Amino acid sequence: MGHSHDHGHSKNKKALLIAFLLTTSFMIAEVVGGF
Repeated sequence: MGHSHDHGHSKNKKALLIAFLLTTSFMIAEVVGGF
């Protein structure tokens, strides 16, 4: 991955953030549902 040209990294970062938030919220829901 040595590419130094940049195409829409902000959009990619936003998608990663959304995926991370979804994963985190599912984990929290599982923990809350488990108790």
